[in-house]
Amino acid sequence: MTQKDAEKFYDSIADTYDWLFSDWKAVMERQMERLVPLFKRHDVKRVLDCACGTGVQSIGLLKAGFEVVSSDLSEKMLKQAIKHGKQEGVTLSTVQADFRELTRKFSDKFDAVVCMGNSLPHLLSDQEIKKALLNMHQLLNDKGLLVVDIRDLEALFATGDRFMPVRVNAEHGENLVTILYVIDLPRPIFSFHVIYIIQNKISKDYTLTVHSMDGYPIKNQQLIDLISEIGFSNVQMEPFGEFNWFIAHKT
Repeated sequence: MTQKDAEKFYDSIADTYDWLFSDWKAVMERQMERLVPLFKRHDVKRVLDCACGTGVQSIGLLKAGFEVVSSDLSEKMLKQAIKHGKQEGVTLSTVQADFRELTRKFSDKFDAVVCMGNSLPHLLSDQEIKKALLNMHQLLNDKGLLVVDIRDLEALFATGDRFMPVRVNAEHGENLVTILYVIDLPRPIFSFHVIYIIQNKISKDYTLTVHSMDGYPIKNQQLIDLISEIGFSNVQMEPFGEFNWFIAHKT
C-alpha cells in the first residue's frame, strides 16, 4: 500500500472508525493494563505513538501520566484523536507523519515508541517495514523500548476463511450498524475489506459501503527477524487477543 492509498483509506473511515470497536474505552483500558506496568518497569517517561489512529494508546498513556507525542499518516484520524482526548480530559500533541519518515519530523528522542493497530502490515515488503523500524530505532534513547503489534495473520490465514465473524452490530444515533470484515487471501499480498451496513431506524433504508486496503502477510518469526536486523535486542512476542505484541530494546 502506498502512502497515498493508506492515507485515503483511513481518511475515508475516520469519522466511523470507532464503530469498529464494540467498546472503545474498554479496549483502551485493557491495553493500558499491559502497557502501563511495562513502561513503569523500564522507567519510560516520554513516548512516541507513531500510528496513533483515533488515540486509543495515546489517550490511555496520557491519562496514566506519561508524556506522549502522537503521529499518524491520516490528518482526519488525528482530528478524531484530538476530539477523543478532549472528551477524556487530556490534550494530545499531534504531528501528521508517515512512520517511514519519522526522523524527518522529529529530532528529539523518546524512551519508548509504540506502533499499534496492525499498522506495519500496510507496508507491502520487508524493505518497507525495515525502513519504518529503522526510523523508530533512531528516535529511541539508548535502551529505549519498542512495542509493535500485528494481527495474528498466520492463525487467520490458516483457517482459509474469507469472512470473519461480525465485528459490530450496534446502534449509533438513528442508525443500526453492522460491520463485516472480508479477506482476499494472499497472492502474494492480501486485500482486506471493511463493509458497513447501515439501516436508518426510522426510514428502514439501507446503505452499504466498502472500504478496502492491501496488506502484507508477514509472519511472526519474520517480523522478529526484521526487528532484530535493525539493531533491537531481546525481542519478545506476547499474544494479546487476536493480535501479537512484539517488545524489544534498542541496543
